[in-house]
Amino acid sequence: MRNQAFITSAIFGILLATPQSLPSPAIAIITNAIIIILESLIAWTINISLLHYFGEQTSKVSGHKKRIIVSCILNTLLAIILYPCIMYIMQYFPENYQAPLAFTSKKMMPLFIFKHLTLNTLILFAIEIVLLRNTKMVIELENARLKIKTTEARYEQLKQQIRPHMFFNSLNTIKSLYNNNSEDAEEYLALLSNFLRVSISNYNTKTIPLKEELSLCEDYLSMQKIRFGDALIWTFSVRDSGSSNAFVPSFSIQPLIENAIKHNEITEKHPLEININQAGNRIIVSNEVRLKESSEASSGFGLTNLAERYKLISHDEIEIKDDGHIFSVSIKILDNEDSNYRG
Repeated sequence: MRNQAFITSAIFGILLATPQSLPSPAIAIITNAIIIILESLIAWTINISLLHYFGEQTSKVSGHKKRIIVSCILNTLLAIILYPCIMYIMQYFPENYQAPLAFTSKKMMPLFIFKHLTLNTLILFAIEIVLLRNTKMVIELENARLKIKTTEARYEQLKQQIRPHMFFNSLNTIKSLYNNNSEDAEEYLALLSNFLRVSISNYNTKTIPLKEELSLCEDYLSMQKIRFGDALIWTFSVRDSGSSNAFVPSFSIQPLIENAIKHNEITEKHPLEININQAGNRIIVSNEVRLKESSEASSGFGLTNLAERYKLISHDEIEIKDDGHIFSVSIKILDNEDSNYRG
């Protein structure tokens, strides 16, 4: 606020001195400008001191009024004391010096007091503008923080909705495998253990390197391979899988693969082929559409979840295409691991 004090004092000195001093000579105008600048600086000092003195009460109506009343009283006393002091000092100026009109007679003292209180009113107005601006900035900052916390909470909620569905399915699969082939069940359990370890390590992570997400998908597909054998085929063609600047939301590709397995017929006669490819800065997961006859209608929850998470992280949209023959979902590769990434 000190910068505002110096700037406004100079402006007040220039704007108020000239009309008050005309038709006095230039020296009188300059003198009056200097006096007004000094008055303004003293008034600013008083008001800033009052601002600090009342502290938190300034934000309250009662404290606000007290500060303004005390400011007006102190500045009135200042004007009453300052005027005779200036008149006294001017007695020692050269005889040919023409004083500003405001100081040619003691009868001008009420005008000087009025002028000083007007000056103080302008300063109070300037302070109010600064306080309002600061309050607005604080509110905007708090709103931004609240929005971030809300977004993070929503994201965590969405992320938690992914895992239970997949884990319950895995437990049912292990139970079935142990009844038929204990070796396959043990291998499946080992893969699931690694899958769980990676997912838990990324528990508090919104985005992970693309290569880690693809590794997670490899483990998941290997688990499904134990179930379906040659009826399940997949291909990976991702050139940026090892890039240090390639990120995706955690559990963003794996649910797409799970979705394809869940809704399509998988037999050795008609194997399901899932393709994970890269096109530009997007990852595309696609498969041939051959829906299960007994498949329950899709709720679209998985895709809705993924779409919401992408919006929360990067404001990007996922792209879904379904022409009846090929179903594909395209997601953008993020080049920043920060959860506040935008672009």
